[in-house]
Amino acid sequence: MNRLRLLELRDKEVQEFRNLAMVPSQEHEVMDSAFTVYERRLREKEALRSVGSTRVAAGKTLNKYYEPSDSGA
Repeated sequence: MNRLRLLELRDKEVQEFRNLAMVPSQEHEVMDSAFTVYERRLREKEALRSVGSTRVAAGKTLNKYYEPSDSGA
């Protein structure tokens, strides 16, 4: 499974895997540690995305309550 995943990520030119010239021919030769940096980067990206969406939702809520009125006051 890890070997196939490694080949797919290299084919997609993911930055951590795009320069791999050789991929081990046996599944047991691919270590799980090869994916730790990649998975950490994905988790950080997802965390930033969730924080960003929370900020957008909060901003929309604030805009709903603090929109300027058209009463001309």
